[in-house]
Amino acid sequence: MPIMQPDSLNVIHARAAGLDVHKMQITATVRVARAGEDAETFTEVFSALPSGLVALCRWLDGHRVSAAVMEATGVYWETVFDALDSAGVEALVVHAQHVKQIKGRKTDVADSVWLARICQFGLCRASFVPDMQFRDLRKLSRQRRKVVQLRSVLRTRVHQILDSAGVRVGGVLSDLFGVNGQRILKGLAEGRSREDILASLSHHVNSRAELSCAALPSAVCKTAGPMRLTVFQPSPIRTCAGSRRSWAWPARMTLSSCASESRPSETTLTGSFGR
Repeated sequence: MPIMQPDSLNVIHARAAGLDVHKMQITATVRVARAGEDAETFTEVFSALPSGLVALCRWLDGHRVSAAVMEATGVYWETVFDALDSAGVEALVVHAQHVKQIKGRKTDVADSVWLARICQFGLCRASFVPDMQFRDLRKLSRQRRKVVQLRSVLRTRVHQILDSAGVRVGGVLSDLFGVNGQRILKGLAEGRSREDILASLSHHVNSRAELSCAALPSAVCKTAGPMRLTVFQPSPIRTCAGSRRSWAWPARMTLSSCASESRPSETTLTGSFGR
């Protein structure tokens, strides 16, 4: 029976670090390889605040660490990655599923020791991390997509409220969230009379909307009740449903900005950063 020879791992980074990143603290372990001896480890806990990041970079520099591995935990890794990159340490972000330990042996210290080990032997596959400019553009586009989705949900909700009250304004106006549609919704929210709502509409839609608007205030107030009328009350979120103006970089990434900022075009997103 052949004798099995022990397998050995090649050291890629003689001084490697593993970082277990949380919201308020970072558990860091430095693993130092010794020729002919067991590796030596050093573990410290740092704050995730800016002062803690400075202390972490100073501590890693004191141990002459060349590379550090951390899991991609939410968005907490971004500030740590930027701090290490500025300090000249090769920061590697890995998928948590690719570096899982044995079940039941998971602690902050054990995770950092394990990450330092796989970093030292090059057993991890780092994820692609784009530069800061690209990440900012990606956040902007994702926020835009969420706002557009939220606007669609709110528009559908307004249609449902009107239809459940028997008011078929959507069948008369081509766009309920256009200029005249907004005037009707505003009149409903303010409890104005039918005559006032019709008087505020444009002339070319006044006659068409008269049939549907005949019972607008009374039908909605009587059938829907005051609770449902809150859907039509102006608010930073609901204003997004009718927003149509143009965006400009840098966009204020808050839902309240939808009242004055509308959907960005592809030219705005790419042109603002240069080609």
